[in-house]
Amino acid sequence: MFRFLPGLGVLVFACLSVGIAGAQAPVAGEFHEFTSKTGQKVTARILGISADKRQVRILRQDGQEFPTEIVLLSLDDQQFIKDWLKESPTATITPVSFRLEVGITKSLRPSEKHRDDFYTMETRDQFYRLVVRNLSRETLESAVLEYVIAWKDAVEIVFNEDDQDWNYRTTPVDESVKMVKKAGSSPLEAMRFNGEAALETEAARIDKVYYDGNELYREDELLGIKVRVKLPNGTILHESESGVAAMTAMSWDEAAGLPEPGSVR
Repeated sequence: MFRFLPGLGVLVFACLSVGIAGAQAPVAGEFHEFTSKTGQKVTARILGISADKRQVRILRQDGQEFPTEIVLLSLDDQQFIKDWLKESPTATITPVSFRLEVGITKSLRPSEKHRDDFYTMETRDQFYRLVVRNLSRETLESAVLEYVIAWKDAVEIVFNEDDQDWNYRTTPVDESVKMVKKAGSSPLEAMRFNGEAALETEAARIDKVYYDGNELYREDELLGIKVRVKLPNGTILHESESGVAAMTAMSWDEAAGLPEPGSVR
């Protein structure tokens, strides 16, 4: 959205003369009076053009910078921007910057319990609800939300087809409990300023085994979740996480490289 503050439209940089016969070619770093198609004006200089050349990032004389859609500007200003690109072949082409907020809430599904002569085995799915909010003035389009959930897989509750009963398998005492992950991604619909998108992740299956009904014998440990928002070109717009120290100590690549859950043996 093209935004102005009252009174800025009358501030014209003294050395510019644009849109009249004999006007000089634009020079990188100089200020220019931009006019929107609705007649609003602002004096600013160009900082860069987005990679898709749909947006221009400008810096006003008051030090505020923001992007705007090039098609919202007057035809003269659109030509000015084209000329600026020709005269500034080494100028940085900058992607639009976004400020995002991601809310992370852990949720539980009802537990499933099984009992034998000595042990109670409990399975519960734990998942996250993610809410992405766009705090930028620009519309966020074509972004993808990715996540990785990690946990320590210390015990696995299984159904024995031969005996038609439930049992469990644990990591041997002399071995370290391995970490596993559940990863996923989802495209985000276009979000305008203050727009939101919500997603529920896949579930991490957390198993617990109790001896004699109430004494905890062995359990999995949920470590947490890492979240990021990316553009199709790979640009990372946002990264956040929630969990214990072991999760925050891992990089994204380390968490994403964990194996999928399976037999702990």
